[in-house]
Amino acid sequence: MIRLTLRNVLRRINGTLTRGTGEEPITHATLNVDEIRKNTLFFEYPSSPVNWRKIAVPSSLIVITTDPLRILKAVGKKITIVRVKDVDRAYWDFVRYYRSLFDIPIIGITGTSGKTTTTEMVKHILSRHGRVQATYDGKNNLNNNLPYLLGIDERTEAAVFEMGVSHPGCITNSCRHFRPQVGVILNIGVYHLLGCKTFDNYLRAKAEMVDGVAPDGTLILNADDENIAKIDVSHFTGRLVRFGIKNEADYQAEAIQFTKKGMSFVLRHEDQSLEVQVNGFGEHNVYNAMAALASVHAIGVDLKDAAESLATFKQVRQHMEFVRGPKNTTVIDDTWNCTPLSMTAALQVLKAKAGEKRKVAILGYMPQLGEQAKGEYDRMAKVVMETGVDHLIVIGEAERIGRKAIQLGMNPRRIRYCKTGDDVYRALQPVLGRHSLVLCKFPYKYRLYKYPSFRKLRKWLIG
Repeated sequence: MIRLTLRNVLRRINGTLTRGTGEEPITHATLNVDEIRKNTLFFEYPSSPVNWRKIAVPSSLIVITTDPLRILKAVGKKITIVRVKDVDRAYWDFVRYYRSLFDIPIIGITGTSGKTTTTEMVKHILSRHGRVQATYDGKNNLNNNLPYLLGIDERTEAAVFEMGVSHPGCITNSCRHFRPQVGVILNIGVYHLLGCKTFDNYLRAKAEMVDGVAPDGTLILNADDENIAKIDVSHFTGRLVRFGIKNEADYQAEAIQFTKKGMSFVLRHEDQSLEVQVNGFGEHNVYNAMAALASVHAIGVDLKDAAESLATFKQVRQHMEFVRGPKNTTVIDDTWNCTPLSMTAALQVLKAKAGEKRKVAILGYMPQLGEQAKGEYDRMAKVVMETGVDHLIVIGEAERIGRKAIQLGMNPRRIRYCKTGDDVYRALQPVLGRHSLVLCKFPYKYRLYKYPSFRKLRKWLIG
């Protein structure tokens, strides 16, 4: 965060100084009382009043509040206090002011799957041109929006943020913080139905990106995604760009091939035709790459230079990582998260890379599916059959995949049902070896890491 003075902020948030000089420095801002430190600007919402008598506060603290007298009684004249009529409005006025200090390109990326990879691709490409502020390690919840914004300073040349959706309004919130000039929607599948309740609500939540991008900005859409096609973009006043493989698009991928390290394809855009190398397996990574290239191209990066930079990108951990496991078994670690879209993509990679090897799939729980969970597990069973999985190991709630696969004709003797990491360990013993390719597709990062048996399994199988 760049250093501010309170006087500069006061007139932007319509605040009245109750105690202090107005010359106090601000080097940090937060809504979380646990994150208060030296020279912090803290917004105290009336709905979450702080018990100031029970916490130690630095004398350099500045509090934005509607009730200054209560704070004065609690802490005396130790801190600086600013009275406002509406804390929420003051907060957003502050956010708008801080964002206005920087005339830099900002890219926002959303999608059911691929957000983290595409964000990291964009960051990798832009980092060759200067300092980039970006989402860290896939942490895209709303509580991180303000810290990410304040991470922009006078050294920052560009920024890219992934925008998740746990409920309606998430992308609107993120776009209010970052005001992206470029917005990307990668894909839309079934997910986050616990917060959104219905798929239509989830679709509308993703579509918030259309109104969140600057009116003269660029909206980049997957031309092949049938759900994205349902979004009304007729009122968007900026530049509309599409990328795709199957349908006609501004950025078109052709001649797609698997290579030893990932994927290669020919990217066609206007009169350009470029060879692109991606260090990540699967057609979904071709889509991610096209979205990344279209994004940086939209803010002025030469397309050929961007493609050359992308060739040195290293795949994000736990995203389609090929590792050597026990007994010289090749293991695909795709345990970052688990959605129907990403499980489908993982099974397709298993089929494409197995060759003559035995195809073993360890499939686990897919979170946030709500009432559509049963249908999505059944659909995954069809994908299992289509991709020719030889041995299926299902964990917990994913057992429905196994039951449905039997109905579709899979040999029951080739299916194992597991509850713990120890169960999976035992189920794997007969199928390990250099003639097997094992896919790990379960939400380790978001759920199973909590259980000792799965931590032990991961260390043994993946390292």
